[in-house]
Amino acid sequence: MKCETIHLVEDSEADVMAFSRAVRKLAPEAKIVRWPNAQDALDAIEQGQVSSPDIFFIDLNLPGMSGLEFLRRVRAHRDLKLVPAVVLTTSSDPKEVQQSFLEGAGGHLVKPTGFEQLLKLLHSCLSYWFETTLLPLAR
Repeated sequence: MKCETIHLVEDSEADVMAFSRAVRKLAPEAKIVRWPNAQDALDAIEQGQVSSPDIFFIDLNLPGMSGLEFLRRVRAHRDLKLVPAVVLTTSSDPKEVQQSFLEGAGGHLVKPTGFEQLLKLLHSCLSYWFETTLLPLAR
């Protein structure tokens, strides 16, 4: 799987640990850049402190700026419009799912409760984005 850099916007340390462990099994070469809040992520991106990721994973329920607002602002950023962005959250509320897609998400995933389910979910997601579908060159 050719995924070099994953940007994870997630405030839960437990979720970050599980996500990182799963990604290490699926794409050991991938670098995970993590922010506990959306504002720090956006500031770092806008100031050119980090390179553009291959994919974003964004929690909705974040301190300060919400994941939806972060997604909206990422999609307005010229250099990030084409980077896949996946919402990874506890919410399965149909209104939040719809809003995720309206703001430019390429997927809305509900966090599973067990590690094996998370591994399976991330395998499906990363396989889709980096093995199944074609991505534009200018990302």
